[in-house]
Amino acid sequence: MNLMGSLVNGVHGFLAMFRKQFQNAARGAPDGRGKQGRRWNLSPLLGNGVLGKMTGMRSLRGVEQLSAVSHGGDVGMFGDRRMPDNTLEGMLTVTGEETGNWLLEKLCHAWHRAKMLVPCREGMIGKERPHIVVYDGKTFMQTPEEQPAPYHKKSTSTRTVVNGKKVKKKVDYWAVDIVRAVLVSSAAAVCIRLKVVVEGDEVGAVRELDKELVGRYRWFAKDPVLVLADAKHGNKEFLKQQGDPYGENPCGEGSHGHYYLLKVKGNAGHIYKEGMRAAKVKADAQKPEAMTDFEDAGHGRQIKREVWRVDTNVSLKIEEDDECRLDDESVAILKRKDWPTVRQVVLVKQTTRHKKPRKNGKTSEAVEWRLAVTNIKKEDVSAMSLLRFLRMEWGIEVYHNLLDQVMREDDKDWARKGLAPVAMATLDSIAANAVGMLKSRHLRSAGNRQCLSYPQLVTLILMVMAGGRIGQILAADKRGKQASIVSGETGDAELDPAFTKQWSDAELGQLLAAIRLLFGLAVRHLAHHHRITLTLSVDMTSGGVSMALKTE
Repeated sequence: MNLMGSLVNGVHGFLAMFRKQFQNAARGAPDGRGKQGRRWNLSPLLGNGVLGKMTGMRSLRGVEQLSAVSHGGDVGMFGDRRMPDNTLEGMLTVTGEETGNWLLEKLCHAWHRAKMLVPCREGMIGKERPHIVVYDGKTFMQTPEEQPAPYHKKSTSTRTVVNGKKVKKKVDYWAVDIVRAVLVSSAAAVCIRLKVVVEGDEVGAVRELDKELVGRYRWFAKDPVLVLADAKHGNKEFLKQQGDPYGENPCGEGSHGHYYLLKVKGNAGHIYKEGMRAAKVKADAQKPEAMTDFEDAGHGRQIKREVWRVDTNVSLKIEEDDECRLDDESVAILKRKDWPTVRQVVLVKQTTRHKKPRKNGKTSEAVEWRLAVTNIKKEDVSAMSLLRFLRMEWGIEVYHNLLDQVMREDDKDWARKGLAPVAMATLDSIAANAVGMLKSRHLRSAGNRQCLSYPQLVTLILMVMAGGRIGQILAADKRGKQASIVSGETGDAELDPAFTKQWSDAELGQLLAAIRLLFGLAVRHLAHHHRITLTLSVDMTSGGVSMALKTE
């Protein structure tokens, strides 16, 4: 029981801290509302939107109900009264990219000052551990109906059957695409800024976002930074914008002097063909410089990775007149004008093996070759570190899974009009940042960090907020005494395995539905009371949950 109490107190302490940080971050934020529409301040409105996301509320009505049951105090919703859903909806329709990035920036500055964004992942460049930033774009919201900006027109194709024949048909739709800069070198992946894609130009949006980060974050401009991006973003202009951290190959004004490690695919043209040619020569002649054993990748798959590194004419400082006389075919000869800073080509062989054998008894394996380029000198980074860096870029999907599965399950039911999609993307990012920080930094117990799923954390956050005073959430321990209330989670405490065994994600989803229903009943039948307190009790022996309402 004390272990559960420690966990709940840890959630309580984080919520109290996050509320203060958000209030400070919202001071001075741009407000798109007119003077007559400001009965509520910006801070409690958007703050309640974030808390609604963190507690799994699926609609604006759900946020209103939560604010009616739980408001004020250390961990309740912002404000001292029920917040109307149409008030928050109106706020979202005029909250654009500028306001969202203001909040993200201020919160990240607070976390940086608190040493919560310190690089802690494996992988070194020279003697330093760099900040690692990944740029990645996602379609956030889409509709088949024509919509004004920030939506833009996109097309796809479907196959339909006409007169017994399959016909390819073009289908138009309108979507809001968002590019995020995600810091993946800290304990929790954190979105530090986002950019709306204008007229489908995602590559341009990434370049603009990269420029803005240099001006908004001092550590991004001063400290060692490694930039990772998708293959479609890694064009000539983007690499020149990163510049040369060694200062040997000037790339013009505006270059940042950052390290980069970017994937390259067939549509990149000459650099892909030449890089793959040289890499295959080296892979055929030499053993890999680094490799992993087969690791469990989920869904019945095991993955093994092998790495080779290829020198370029830039890294070997070969003069252009001497390139044609080079005998070593494992050196990639790149066009200096286009790729003046590419010092290494990295080849990764990925072998995927399925645990379950085929019907004939044979184990199926698939081999995939991946290529990347970097401006890091060979002596400053090991092959294994390069592989770790690449896996961080591939691991950005973990952050997007949190956004997709937990935070934006029903965003279309919140708000669609005006700038609402951009505001919703911001709320999702802040909420995902907060839940990630709670799990990876604030919960000191390794058992809690490893065992708790994100749906379980969302349920715990809702329980703490809806339960009022934290002491009322905890049931009595085995001796019949009330569990002691501590200021934060104890470092040695680990989550009782019974918690995760008794509460599956599906069961927690049912619990959330029951709590939402209770909120609705409270609002409809008890609205004439000045104060409504919801008390939840958890019996860790049986796994049962009971709830009670107290009115004043």
